This record gives sequence, C-alpha cells and structure tokens, in this order.
Amino acid sequence: MEFSEVVRRRRMIRHYTNKPLTPEVTERILASAIRAPSAGFSQGWAFLALTDPADRARFWPFVPTRVEKTPTMQDAPLVVVPLAHKAAYLERYAEPDKGCGRTAPRPAGPRRTGTSTRGWPPC
Repeated sequence: MEFSEVVRRRRMIRHYTNKPLTPEVTERILASAIRAPSAGFSQGWAFLALTDPADRARFWPFVPTRVEKTPTMQDAPLVVVPLAHKAAYLERYAEPDKGCGRTAPRPAGPRRTGTSTRGWPPC
C-alpha cells in the first residue's frame, strides 16, 4: 500500500472498547513505534505499554483534561507512554557527522540556556 493511501484512510478514534488486545497485536504496535524516524537516527526513546487494567487506571488521573474531553479513552485496552532519553540525542549530535563532534569547529557566541534548551546544543 502506498503511503498516500495510508494517510487518506487514516481516521481519528475517539471511542474505544475494553476488548483486550492479543500480545501479538501489542508487539506489532510497539515494533512500529520503535522504527519511527528520530532526530539523527538516534532512536533515543523507549515505550511503556500499559495493558493491565489496574496500571491503566493509575495512569488516567495524570491526564484529567483529556479524560474529561474523551471519557471513553479510559476504555482503551492499551496505553503507550513514550519516554525520551535526552542523553541519546545529545550523544548523537556530538558526533562528527552532525557538526558538533571534536573535528567540527565550535559555533561562536553564547549558548542558549532556557528551560527547553538547557544543555543544547552539546557543542
């Protein structure tokens, strides 16, 4: 199937059933997530899959606004929590082919230190 066809057929889901997913389906979903593009192909992520109803119930209070707008979201049999590993991205962008490695010249001027860019760029 062509990518344009995938995009054309995509639909937003707002109502979920609590029908459990098989482990094979969950693995297929996570395998697709792992192969998603990443900055510098650093793959600096991990995914926490919540399949147990008790684990999912403990998760939902931390997203109250979304739950209020879409209450049936709590019925989803799988919640995937993406986790980022900042060090993986910093290490990747410190490599020579990304321009901040030991062989690359360091940029002139002050480094940005705002909360969203603390420590960035690594060179």
